[in-house]
Amino acid sequence: MVNMNQIDEEDLRYKEQISIGGYDVGPDRTITLARLIEALHEASTRQVMRLGLSAIELEPFDVTWVLVRQHLTIYKLPVMGDVVRVETYPTGKDRLFTYRDFKLTSASGDLLVTCASSWILMNTRTRKIGQYPPAVEALLESTNGFDHLPRSPKLSFMLSDQQTSIRRLVYRNDLDFNRHLSTPHYYRWMMDDFYRQHPEFDQSLSTFSLLVKGEAREADVITIGHHFSVKDEVHHIMQNEKGPIALAKSVWT
Repeated sequence: MVNMNQIDEEDLRYKEQISIGGYDVGPDRTITLARLIEALHEASTRQVMRLGLSAIELEPFDVTWVLVRQHLTIYKLPVMGDVVRVETYPTGKDRLFTYRDFKLTSASGDLLVTCASSWILMNTRTRKIGQYPPAVEALLESTNGFDHLPRSPKLSFMLSDQQTSIRRLVYRNDLDFNRHLSTPHYYRWMMDDFYRQHPEFDQSLSTFSLLVKGEAREADVITIGHHFSVKDEVHHIMQNEKGPIALAKSVWT
């Protein structure tokens, strides 16, 4: 577990360089939304492993990290062959949530993407909100004074107008180490649903806000739908037989 005496602020600002490969991009040769999320979250995973705060070290406490909210602002998506830098760091904690920011910049330092996220610790036995181990809580509270992006907005909209477009069965290979549907699949399946209905849509994604409301487990059948609330704003929903598991709002320019 983390030793607070051996960590300073610079240790908490993790940076890495990545190259955008062929399997990272879609037909337009820009990175897909799902691969972007994978790149950001893998950077944060590598950081918490270095700090001793990963799901591996938290396993004896019966808790693990779970994403609740995430807000992406996209200025320009990298394309195949680009070399970019990911920066991520924790930005505070309140009673329930801990916060983490991400920034993606070009090789020349131009800001490409920002991402504000909110997380909880989930009890792996009860699948409900868990307790922070004291060392973890102390570390995260030490970041309360860090500069941060605007927090991820709350999402609330009517669901009755959502149009179901596709259904997905959750297979074992879709699960992450928390034994539920991995976060990139939310983005992948929502975009699959959207572009299936609008294959010629040529506007650029400007922001994407996600709210995770529940879990999808192996063998769940997930329905995905969306509708335009206004001209350039789309509301998305994913649900299983128990109800909504995720809401999202995308804004296009």
